[in-house]
Amino acid sequence: VFSVNPYVMDTRMQEDIRNSEDSQFPQKARFVKFKTESQLLAPKIVANSILDLINDADYFDFKFDVKTYLDQTKTSNHG
Repeated sequence: VFSVNPYVMDTRMQEDIRNSEDSQFPQKARFVKFKTESQLLAPKIVANSILDLINDADYFDFKFDVKTYLDQTKTSNHG
């Protein structure tokens, strides 16, 4: 089984959520907080991490979480 959790990415959808009315999206504050606290990952960083994973067969035996992977490889140049 190959499963990837890309975490929450900084996409146009995220921007739309943050710009929505509170009544349109009850969890809006949560997503605004992700942005203000720099918790959103850039899609390019997520994509590069997944490509790194695909090219590293050692990672295929467990569920891959992009944020955890990035935290573990902060010294590499993923962003």
